[in-house]
Amino acid sequence: MVAGESSVKTLTFHADDFEERERSYESIVVLAPNLGDEKFREELAKFEAFLGELGAQGIESTYWGCRDLSFEKKKFKQGLYACIKYTTKNMETVSELANWLRIQESVLLFQSHRLN
Repeated sequence: MVAGESSVKTLTFHADDFEERERSYESIVVLAPNLGDEKFREELAKFEAFLGELGAQGIESTYWGCRDLSFEKKKFKQGLYACIKYTTKNMETVSELANWLRIQESVLLFQSHRLN
């Protein structure tokens, strides 16, 4: 480095750098094991409908079954696991879904990831 030269580089961003493009997400949801098959399907349909309202596309749900939790949550030691995959252009969709899942009584845990 030459004397008097700064090692700090300036980064500039343009609106074009943040174009809205379709991104894929995956949300793992753990529901209370006492729901039963019928109620579980209703809850999953409710989650899918909510994602649809937020503008998500290509919504696919997969039931992973009843599994043991690594720690007790809401006095349950097991949970019904489901994976919901979807695509959206709106980055707010994931945070909106997280806020909505937090207030659902049947949801024990959830986690969302961007796939691409």
